[in-house]
Amino acid sequence: MVKRDAAVLVKDTDALQHLADTALNIINDADRLKQLSTNAAAMALPHAAQKIADEVIAMATQHAAQNLKHVTAGS
Repeated sequence: MVKRDAAVLVKDTDALQHLADTALNIINDADRLKQLSTNAAAMALPHAAQKIADEVIAMATQHAAQNLKHVTAGS
């Protein structure tokens, strides 16, 4: 996100000294805040949670079917 100007990085080692000031500077700069927000939104994947859930369900269904095949074949 940093490379796409959708976030600002403050390294852990610098956080105590710079995190609060960096955050406040962004919050108080409406243009910068909008720029970060716009760039982040452009990276968003619509319905990502649903797509992930669908994939997990498909994988679980496939796994269950394979297990059932092995159980049935072993009987």
